[in-house]
Amino acid sequence: MYKTVYSFDFDGTLCHTPTPEVGRDAWKRETGFNFPHTGWWGKAESIDPDVFYVPVNEWVYRKYLEASQDEDGAKILATGRLNKVPDMRKHVSSILRDHNLEFDEIMIIPGNDRYPVNCTD
Repeated sequence: MYKTVYSFDFDGTLCHTPTPEVGRDAWKRETGFNFPHTGWWGKAESIDPDVFYVPVNEWVYRKYLEASQDEDGAKILATGRLNKVPDMRKHVSSILRDHNLEFDEIMIIPGNDRYPVNCTD
């Protein structure tokens, strides 16, 4: 039983994921093509690790390291990314793995509703 829950947000908090303004330019520069969608946040390509390097926010990362030292604490990652989008969970997991980030649960919104579910691999 956990005594403490540490909750982290993915986009713009734990990770500096690209915004549409920056990401679309980077996509074109890296691939030679325009970004293939009108939307951004709901598209797995917006965090494709083969195109983008997504750094961690160092201040939040230090908080993650502190939480990792608490043997009675659970670390939860929440994101508004959509689990139903092909490759979304794979890309989120890849970014976390690249930074050696491990969570007890990863909450990704399953579809168009707003109720996250546990999507831990």
